[in-house]
Amino acid sequence: MTSHENIGSSNPSGSNQFPLIVDEDNATPSSPLLNMPNDVQAIQPSNEIIQEEGKYKSIVWNHFKRKRVDEKDKAECNYCKKLLVRGSNYGTKHLHDHVKICPRRKFQDIRDMNQKILARDQNKVDSMAGVNAYNFDQNVSRNEVARMIILHEYPLSIVDHIGFRKYSTSLQPLFRMVSRNTIKKDILSIYEKEREKSKHEIDKNQGRISITTDM
Repeated sequence: MTSHENIGSSNPSGSNQFPLIVDEDNATPSSPLLNMPNDVQAIQPSNEIIQEEGKYKSIVWNHFKRKRVDEKDKAECNYCKKLLVRGSNYGTKHLHDHVKICPRRKFQDIRDMNQKILARDQNKVDSMAGVNAYNFDQNVSRNEVARMIILHEYPLSIVDHIGFRKYSTSLQPLFRMVSRNTIKKDILSIYEKEREKSKHEIDKNQGRISITTDM
């Protein structure tokens, strides 16, 4: 019996094991994998980093990327690119700790803060530009006080209240608060103007109308 027959008889039928083939010339065992083409042979693991897909619920993953390095699960810091272990056995506490002390993240936070401060200062400049373009008009403000009293049915004495005067001064120091008699005249003037406008609108109506009031 040849060496091929001995080896073949020891291999059970249907087994997934590859039989050893003995080269009769050199009498050295070899495997069929060694005789396969290069593109069919098994690829050895390398140090290449492959990014995984999927989502984690912890907010710490906003600061890390999940990686696969040398067949091991790693977490790569988005700031300093440091690789830390990850997996269900390790939890995320060490990742949170790293985020707190990561020097590159602190630098990023400072840069973001500076950008926010610059944006806020720019908004202040734009706001001041709008204020500088505003022209104060005593008569306009006085008319608004009268309309406020009409709208909310405030007493005329509100213009004499110390608190209201201080409030008005804080909004516009140039505004000179009027007395109750002056504001009464302003209210009656507004009434006459609105009365004339109402009569003009009624005159444009071709039919008849009925007006009732509850005093």
